[in-house]
Amino acid sequence: MIKLDFVTAIAIFLIIPILFVFIRWVFYNCYRNEGLDYQSDYLQQCPYCNYLFFCYDNASMRECPRCHSLIASAEDAGKEEGHDKISEKDPQ
Repeated sequence: MIKLDFVTAIAIFLIIPILFVFIRWVFYNCYRNEGLDYQSDYLQQCPYCNYLFFCYDNASMRECPRCHSLIASAEDAGKEEGHDKISEKDPQ
């Protein structure tokens, strides 16, 4: 029969679950990063208060949850009056 000291037995019974949890955590973090790319498409930052939030709707105007300011979407931001055409002046 194997003789174990009481302290050694407690150490073994504590190390085994801790190692199991650590190995599961490592594998969870390795495979978790695959699905984060699609979430960055919906990430929006308010230009006034710098609050980051997720916006899943396709509206042209969005509202910041913190300061309630209206934010134009990225594709509509440059289409304002006078900004949608390249300047027609001669570059001379």
